[in-house]
Amino acid sequence: MAEEQAQPQLALERIYVKDMSLEVPGASVFTKEWNPELDINLSSNAEKLDDDHYQVILTVSVTAKMRKKRHLSLKCIKRVSSY
Repeated sequence: MAEEQAQPQLALERIYVKDMSLEVPGASVFTKEWNPELDINLSSNAEKLDDDHYQVILTVSVTAKMRKKRHLSLKCIKRVSSY
C-alpha cells in the first residue's frame, strides 16, 4: 500500500485593492448615446515572499475612446497574498 503524499494547499489570506484611479475628462459623454472603442489591458506579477508565501498582483487598465478622444480611463491594481 503506497503512502499518500500531502497535497499543497492554497489559502488566500488577503485580497485588497492596492491602487485605483478613475479619470473622466469628458464627463458629458454619459449624457448621450455612445459606442466607444475599448482598450483593456491585463497584467500579473507573482513574487515569492518565502518558502510558503506568495504575493500575486493583478493590474487591470481600461480606456474608452470615441473618435480618438479619451473619455474614460480606469486602472485598478489588486493584490492577493496567499499562505
